[in-house]
Amino acid sequence: MLSIFAAFNVILYFSYAYLWFWEKGRISPIKPLYWYLFTIGSGVFLGLIKEWGRFRLLRGSSLQLVIWCVTFLAATALSFLALSERDEVALGVLIKLTEATALLLVFILLFRYEKVASAATYALLIAVIGGVLLNYTDFFMSGRLNMSAVGGRAAGMYVNPNISGQYLVFGMVLSAYILPKRLRFAYCLFVASGVFLTFSRGAIVLWTLAMFCLAWGDTFALPRVHSLLSVGLMVALLATSLLAGRWVEAVKSTGLKKYINENTERRIARSFMEQDDYSSRERKLLARQGLKMFLDKPFLGNGVGSCQQSATGVSTHNMYLVMGAEQGIIGFGLLILTLFLASRSAWRLFRAGKNGFDKGLGLGFMGCAVAVATTNLFGDRWSYFEMGSYFWVFWGLVDRAVLMSGIPADAGNEKMETKD
Repeated sequence: MLSIFAAFNVILYFSYAYLWFWEKGRISPIKPLYWYLFTIGSGVFLGLIKEWGRFRLLRGSSLQLVIWCVTFLAATALSFLALSERDEVALGVLIKLTEATALLLVFILLFRYEKVASAATYALLIAVIGGVLLNYTDFFMSGRLNMSAVGGRAAGMYVNPNISGQYLVFGMVLSAYILPKRLRFAYCLFVASGVFLTFSRGAIVLWTLAMFCLAWGDTFALPRVHSLLSVGLMVALLATSLLAGRWVEAVKSTGLKKYINENTERRIARSFMEQDDYSSRERKLLARQGLKMFLDKPFLGNGVGSCQQSATGVSTHNMYLVMGAEQGIIGFGLLILTLFLASRSAWRLFRAGKNGFDKGLGLGFMGCAVAVATTNLFGDRWSYFEMGSYFWVFWGLVDRAVLMSGIPADAGNEKMETKD
């Protein structure tokens, strides 16, 4: 029962179906909030039944996560009450963060069982493949399905092309290990094709980082050195074409130009530092605004939601600037601490896991932590509940695997020894 519940929730949220069918398709009568309540309430209920009489949620690193959640929510609530305008925008941000941390605790409870974690991973593989196929459909039908909010760029049910590309990379990293080694490289290239159709700069950079992590972790059938050389060659070709502004020529050679619009063509027609689409211009303006807000009130910040309450009404497209501007040095420090603790959990499981699945899960989440740190340079991904919640889900998987494996608290502190 728990396995079916976990797999259903992974597909429901990761595919973005729960929100797309409500907001875009207008097919589902169930509001997203009700899905959140269903997952949290049912997850707690099923977990308590499974663990009745031997409930051990607050153990080891689980207790550390609970303490972090309480601290983070307390700091956020204090910022909301004392510093923000306490209007609808600020309240919405507070609700999203509360929902995300509640889901973290629920999935920590659910993913303590190996069968449940395995079912969730297979569901993730299905969701990623479906997401890539939907990107193909969205792009080649030129928006006739009313999926992407940006013409000339695929998004599938994610609506936002940037979210679509980054979701697919997250899922790729964490699901590649359940495939046979001989199929993993082809699977990653298949995902890359779906990511490319989003024309998301952050997602493409993220995919290259993920491939390096996977190659370094001996994920593919080729020896590690050969895998790294292959990935390095692809990255070199990608970087050269990106910096030289040669993407339009590549798109023309593949016959895809008729599917993109003028803005998308401007997005890829120049070198990376000289691109002149509306997104690039907006990001420069918002970055200056966020930095100014942080320097004005560096210690406590301007309050939750203040970036969206500014003159532009849009966030800074950089989570580090958002935390600095809204919650000051304290909020910024909590964000950095979160990334550190996530990386530490992943490293412990990778170094001390008892089987290949555990080690693969640890390495995968290490890549996920790197991905979160990287993508938040290109946009405010932390406040996207549909993305941030899955970071917590994956962390819950890793945390449960650490406890099930009986890994001591100091595991992974030794110097790493690499093997070819």
